[in-house]
Amino acid sequence: MRKWQIIEKEAIADLETLEMNDLKAKVLESEYLRFESCDSTQNQLAKHKHIKAVMADTQTKGRGRLGREWISTKGQGLYLSWRPDVHHLTFKEIPYLSFLVAGVMADLLNRKYPKIDCCIKWPNDLLVGTQKLGGILCEVKTQGSDLDIVVGIGLNLRKQDFDTSISLEELGIALDIGGLEAVRWADLFLDQLIEAQSELMLGQFSVILERWRQYQIPMGTRMKQREIVGTYLGIDDFGNLRLRSEDGQIIQISSGEVQIASILPNLS
Repeated sequence: MRKWQIIEKEAIADLETLEMNDLKAKVLESEYLRFESCDSTQNQLAKHKHIKAVMADTQTKGRGRLGREWISTKGQGLYLSWRPDVHHLTFKEIPYLSFLVAGVMADLLNRKYPKIDCCIKWPNDLLVGTQKLGGILCEVKTQGSDLDIVVGIGLNLRKQDFDTSISLEELGIALDIGGLEAVRWADLFLDQLIEAQSELMLGQFSVILERWRQYQIPMGTRMKQREIVGTYLGIDDFGNLRLRSEDGQIIQISSGEVQIASILPNLS
């Protein structure tokens, strides 16, 4: 298990002061931070450039894709941000990181608990049926030619107050009490992600997409994006979504949000 430097809620002011203190000295020697509470793990990891990952027991301003609020109740979920070592990537290659993270997470969940049948909705939502189990947010900041990429990872551990979500607890998976369950999942995901990120370095994008395809939602699922409605045909070799419209046209979607209109049973 990693050595997570715990930042107590009352100590955040000490961390943000300009003056050096005992807490700041400990943080400078750490690679992994665990906040009792913070605004956002994404924000905190962006502030601390030497840190590899940040997790929090709760977030006051957690966010998901497209600026949506990510409700982060204490003890209910995993709230994690990770800084991959992918400074060599070009802008065109950055989207493969999202597919890598989603594929690795779905692979780990399904290997540990095959009966849950976790699948991926393009590009990186983790579903069980049509209910959301987890999600991913990739944020990129540039400074000159340097890239700083921070990946937010959320996983529902216990029941959330949303009709469209589901948790590991509701799927019948026994959980540890206290905050240890989130720490355990953070370590599991980070172990797999750090190992898999070499695929990006080696340009093994087909390997990344093939893993993602193993867990994609069933072919033929009806999906929609605004006025576009079609049946799911998978993704192409660049990660673009492919739909067949009602008049038979093949539609390619490279960005934005899509919803599931109706899902087919996975017969594979």
